[in-house]
Amino acid sequence: VMSIWVKIETPTLLSKFLESMSKNNQISEIEMDRIGKYKLKKPITFEVFYDKGVWTIENKKYNIVGCGDTIEEALKEVEEDFEVLVEEIVNEDDANLHESALMVKRELKGIIEEG
Repeated sequence: VMSIWVKIETPTLLSKFLESMSKNNQISEIEMDRIGKYKLKKPITFEVFYDKGVWTIENKKYNIVGCGDTIEEALKEVEEDFEVLVEEIVNEDDANLHESALMVKRELKGIIEEG
């Protein structure tokens, strides 16, 4: 099992790459520098699992999880989870956030590229 950093521009190519590598037990982590519409200054690391026909892509630090019967479904859920995280924490007024959420907000604001 190894970790790998992948820079693949299209979700379809990424999906095919992950499916090939994971089913052969050659990958357990990926770093993503783009999640959905968000370009990141610094990649976020995700664990990748394939178990009993279900793909799971997970980042425990930010509590982002995507699951599905296909890699595409799991990646789509990761994108949706990340978008919710941005909407509910990064775009929220500081006065409405707990200190732990403020720490996540500061970290994410530092890695999400503007525009």
